[in-house]
Amino acid sequence: MSTWRSTLRRLQRPGIAVVSTIAAVAMVACVIVVLTIGRSHDSPRAPGDLRSYSAPPQPMWTMSPAQAAGVDPAQWSPAPQVVGVHGDRWLLTSRGGDGSRVTEVRAETGTPIWSGGLDVGLGMCAFDDAGHLGCVRRPLTATTASFGLLDDSGRFHRSADVEDTAGMVGVTDGFVLMSKVGHRVTGVGTDGSTTFSTTLTSPATLRWSDATLTAARADGGASILDAATGEQRYSCTSCTLTTYPSGVAAEIDSPDGDASSSVTLLDTAGHITATETDTALVAGPSPLPVLTGAGPTTVFADHGTYEARDLTPGSARRWRSDSTDNSKSGAQACGSMFFLPKIDRSRQILDLGSDDTVGTLAQASVNRPDTDLDQLTCLGSHGHTAIFTDTDTITAVDVARGRVSWQLPFNGTVEVVDGYLVLRQGTELSVLQPN
Repeated sequence: MSTWRSTLRRLQRPGIAVVSTIAAVAMVACVIVVLTIGRSHDSPRAPGDLRSYSAPPQPMWTMSPAQAAGVDPAQWSPAPQVVGVHGDRWLLTSRGGDGSRVTEVRAETGTPIWSGGLDVGLGMCAFDDAGHLGCVRRPLTATTASFGLLDDSGRFHRSADVEDTAGMVGVTDGFVLMSKVGHRVTGVGTDGSTTFSTTLTSPATLRWSDATLTAARADGGASILDAATGEQRYSCTSCTLTTYPSGVAAEIDSPDGDASSSVTLLDTAGHITATETDTALVAGPSPLPVLTGAGPTTVFADHGTYEARDLTPGSARRWRSDSTDNSKSGAQACGSMFFLPKIDRSRQILDLGSDDTVGTLAQASVNRPDTDLDQLTCLGSHGHTAIFTDTDTITAVDVARGRVSWQLPFNGTVEVVDGYLVLRQGTELSVLQPN
């Protein structure tokens, strides 16, 4: 792995690299099951809401598995991974030959809150919204798994036996587990009591985002459940759910196998607020969904249409762009910004909430493929800076000036954790310093 000094020498390359997110968690092609609950008093940042990275960043702190959890460096170990956030507390997991170990650190310094790492074996840990740190422990030599809370010193207090667990997330005041065998989703209180138990139609991967608990199901179906009771509030097939602070958008593929789709908009309680046919979601992290035309009915259209919607009950669309010079492809939502493609391959950059123009980008040069926005995806934005990534470079664009302000090469993956840019390269995790 190259040093940061050699990496920074490569900064300030010309070009506008607006990029493809290299998420540490791969995008799941199957549909999502959602378990919706109330929002915490310590609400997470909105999708695409970055901290300030207007200048080239240095690493704020860097950590290896040995530093994070005492994993033997002689064993092959990937970089630690951030698996939970509560305020300034981050939960890291590291993998070694004896399974996984977790440790808790301060976000701004990487300083461990308690010494050493807790060995959870084949288990895992998560924060709930109230700040409890719950864990399922399953040592490699054990035949059963146990659930309990960790105290401020990192000591595990067992409270109940549980099924072998394939996934775990924290909710309002407790946890939800996905079993390894069968398709059982179980609510667990902080005292280890079972609050509900329900069975899905196929295995699923749990995720907590935008006050919504999601489970990517292998059968391609999707549901919204009440996390307190397990009651199903919404269900669809051949669909993908995208969560937002004000609700959920369900993109439903055509059963005929053509390129068309429809979008059903729901509030945070899982109630349908609107259904739009021949419509798709514009890609990119943002606090509002942006809709565009999709399918055979749009093939003969001579321009693209885009519409930002608010999912709060009783709210109407924020804005609609139906200009005849809009391109039908290449649009991206990017935090508080929307990159509107034009037929001449330039970009008009709009404020997502109001559609005011905040900048423009010229057509990409054919000699600079890294400036082709059609090949790149946004990570998020802050102020006048939008951040993008491709397979090996993070690029910051000053939208007010219409140019790249800095670039940072990397060799690994990049993700956004609570507004911070986080790199995982080789065996090291690095958090980049905002400025």
